Amino acid sequence: MGLVLPLNRWIRAFFLCLLCCAVSAPLPASASRMCQVGPVEEARSPYWPIGEPLLLSPHRVLSADINGNCYVYFRGDIPAINGLLADFAKVAMPVHDVVFCAAAPLEGVRSEHVIPYNAKLHIPGGFYLDHAKEYPNEAVYPTFPRLTVYVDTTLASQLDQFRIPDGVRVRGVADDLDLIIEALKSPEKELRRAASQKLAKVGGFAAAAAEELIAAVRDEDAHVRGYSITALGNCWPAIENRKEEVTEVLLQACDDEKPRNRAAAARALAELGLADDARVAPRLAEILDEAAQGLKEGDEKARVKAAGLLREMGAKAAAPVLSLLLDVAAEDESVGVRRAAIRTLGHVGRADERLHILLNRLAQEEADESLQYEARYALQAIARDEALGDVAAVEAAVAAFCKRRRPTPEQ
Repeated sequence: MGLVLPLNRWIRAFFLCLLCCAVSAPLPASASRMCQVGPVEEARSPYWPIGEPLLLSPHRVLSADINGNCYVYFRGDIPAINGLLADFAKVAMPVHDVVFCAAAPLEGVRSEHVIPYNAKLHIPGGFYLDHAKEYPNEAVYPTFPRLTVYVDTTLASQLDQFRIPDGVRVRGVADDLDLIIEALKSPEKELRRAASQKLAKVGGFAAAAAEELIAAVRDEDAHVRGYSITALGNCWPAIENRKEEVTEVLLQACDDEKPRNRAAAARALAELGLADDARVAPRLAEILDEAAQGLKEGDEKARVKAAGLLREMGAKAAAPVLSLLLDVAAEDESVGVRRAAIRTLGHVGRADERLHILLNRLAQEEADESLQYEARYALQAIARDEALGDVAAVEAAVAAFCKRRRPTPEQ
């Protein structure tokens, strides 16, 4: 019996990891049978039948049910989102948390559809919910349905037009930081991993966890280290007062045993504006050369992995190999390598005219449908970032809105 409970817990953690990967990246073909694109005429959620009006919204663009954990995606203007808020408020449940954050996200489905959205409903269930109940931290593992509204530049200028129904608690990224930081210091690896992943997605707000993130870059778990490295790079310049300390720990991370973490460290150092620093430049060049060489040589699997490492390095660190990526994306003999290179181009060469010419040609004229899809996804990713605009300004506007709508103690 002593082995049964740890094994069951490990199995739940394994499925949770699969779930998190599936919903934070374009949905894989293996999950296609659990995805449905567009509005539906019949709501199917055994875990949440009371939310039928919301689930049947005409603004629903996608749903994904992975191990019983349901995500429903919506897209609409402010009146449409106000309708979602009203339907969400009517659902009979103890709390009605709506999170507002700065983002303009996309989902890719079955290598066919590229779907932008600006609201997402998470209905906890299945393996995820079983696991979440072991860790009573709603900021890291929500156990009640949550609605998230994603705000780009256009919506940021119209925030006061949102109508918040009675009983709805408006939450911003900053409202959950204390609980997330607490989780990052937990002895439980699963909590630290989930917390660091959250912090890697909140931009400058992660500066509140700078001390904990610096420590987490040395964590025994590779995932915690990687997410923490990314978070430190993303919250610049909010941590400028700790630049020397952050630089030192990121230079150490350039020697991480995991290639992806080394690539993340290179990206973070470039985000800090240190690409030409005498201490940093040789390390960045070494990591870049390793990935570029990997893209040119080896079997298909290794070359696809190298393209992913260049994507992880980001636009500033990987800019010197843009021409190589363009050549590989245009004419490499391996379709798989071309797909990986095209996806990387959507992240590292957005201002280059050659990139736009190539992506538009591939999206319209390429015979291979999978390459067409990757080109469309890359173009949408570029358009998404343009829609988000000045991220720091949007984050500030959303934070101010959430503060004005912060619930009273009675709520």
